[in-house]
Amino acid sequence: MKLKLPRFLFTLVPLMSLGVAAQEYVHLDVTSGYNHDVVANGSATSMASTTIEVDNDSYAFLSTDFLSPGGNSYASALPATGLINSAATTGLSYQMAPFDENNTMRIPTTATSLTAVFSNQVMASQVFLLATSGSGSAQVTITVNFTDDTSQTATGVAIPDWYSGTSQPTAASGFGRVNRNTDGIDTPFGNPRLYQLTVNIDEANQGKLIESIEVTKTSTVAGVVNVMGFSANQLPSCPSPTGLTSTTTENSGTVSWSAAPVVPTGGYDYYMSASSDAPTAETDVTNVANTVNEVSFSELEIGTTYYFWIRSNCGTEEGDWEMTTFTTGQMSTTYTGGDGSTSLNTDTSATST
Repeated sequence: MKLKLPRFLFTLVPLMSLGVAAQEYVHLDVTSGYNHDVVANGSATSMASTTIEVDNDSYAFLSTDFLSPGGNSYASALPATGLINSAATTGLSYQMAPFDENNTMRIPTTATSLTAVFSNQVMASQVFLLATSGSGSAQVTITVNFTDDTSQTATGVAIPDWYSGTSQPTAASGFGRVNRNTDGIDTPFGNPRLYQLTVNIDEANQGKLIESIEVTKTSTVAGVVNVMGFSANQLPSCPSPTGLTSTTTENSGTVSWSAAPVVPTGGYDYYMSASSDAPTAETDVTNVANTVNEVSFSELEIGTTYYFWIRSNCGTEEGDWEMTTFTTGQMSTTYTGGDGSTSLNTDTSATST
């Protein structure tokens, strides 16, 4: 029998923290791509203030400032400002297009595409789409296009039906709907719903500016795709390296990382300490070239946890610190003394199997 006997308790956290950086969510401002108005607003009839329904029947959304000719309104409707704070992700919001203009990318037909073009082109680690499907669920392909004429595609993305869907996080719900033929307002609890679709940008593409997003309906079912807002988790202008990992021996450690999305002209600054205190402006740091992706440390204290911090140095500015930890002291040996005896085996039916 072979046993590995640890000489010291060994812990390893490949990515202990994302450092001191906060998420920076921004709206992506659509200059073209919306093709219909599906939100009734103002004092006109819902038929007059929309161009088409959300679904394949007769229902549209409505805003808090909608007042039908019969005096009907709904205080919990979509906010007249069009600003939706995501119920799924704290700090993330969407800015919908004005409700007296085209405000949705409505795609009822299979193999049909629409593309949202943005006026603010950003680098991002994620993009988020505010979407729903009327008259049943739908499935789409989402293609993120960058300014260097490359793209990244997410296939088989589900969009649930606007009532009671659960396969995607719900960004907003319970804002009601209006019948375009009668101006009658439905206010069911928790419905309709707008969902949050997330596309994670590949590390190789995070240093690129996002120019547009194309949405293609791929499902053949009746569900009508509606995409009504775009946001992004924006990268800073000097993003730090990602993918920190560490390995250790009894008294040494090595930390590796993936290159920053934008190559830092001044290389990388790093700092290692047995203290969990983050480096400050007065801390002496070590700089390495931007072609380096790992550093090793020797003659460390056995059984000690070390904190490693790294950031990009872009010459005129520095990125946020990223941190990982490693603990020295792991060593293994082979036990060859045979099976060990125990007084805990009282089950005579137990077998070696």
